[in-house]
Amino acid sequence: MDSTKTAGRTTAAVQTEPVASDRRAHLLPKMRTRESVPPPAAGVSDAMRTVIWITGVAFGVAAPGAFAQAALDASAAPTNPAFIKLDANHDGFVNRAEARRDQAVNSAFDQADMNHDGKLDEDEYIKALSISQRETVDRIAVDSASAAKRYAADSEITARVKTALLRAEGLRSLEISVQTNQGKVQLAGFADSKVQIAQAGTIAAHEPGVKAVLNDLAAK
Repeated sequence: MDSTKTAGRTTAAVQTEPVASDRRAHLLPKMRTRESVPPPAAGVSDAMRTVIWITGVAFGVAAPGAFAQAALDASAAPTNPAFIKLDANHDGFVNRAEARRDQAVNSAFDQADMNHDGKLDEDEYIKALSISQRETVDRIAVDSASAAKRYAADSEITARVKTALLRAEGLRSLEISVQTNQGKVQLAGFADSKVQIAQAGTIAAHEPGVKAVLNDLAAK
């Protein structure tokens, strides 16, 4: 009877132990899954399982920080092909010596160097290009306005010279061509004599705004 009870207890004890072990084994995979820690190899002790689990958690916490820093470093790298080409020493900046190879960047270097460190990062490089382009557009606009004014002034001079030649007696003014470029008047065509050629030149030279006269008239 005792041996049967003893055997029963022994059997019960033997049956209970695997159940407890199964419960621990059931809990550990859940914890590992939650922390994305790979399960240890079979036959590893509970103490070693704990060490492996802690190490895995620590790695899982540290790794995202490392990956984030790597992503930050990658995002800070220049992407503009022209900037990369101009950055001869590949330090991530364009210094004054490097900027001299690009007239647009060189002309706006000081204005674009916002932190006054003597070099341009990629954003400052783009700012330099923008400043240079704006200045070019402004210069073209000014030049165009100046050209329009010069053209108007030349047209006015041409009209005055033609009117003066028409009023002159004896001149075949309809056979005389008048052109003006920046205040310089050119006479072309025919006159009856050398005297009339000289007369036409004198008339043109006395008109307001005329800087010079190129007399290409020929005598018939």
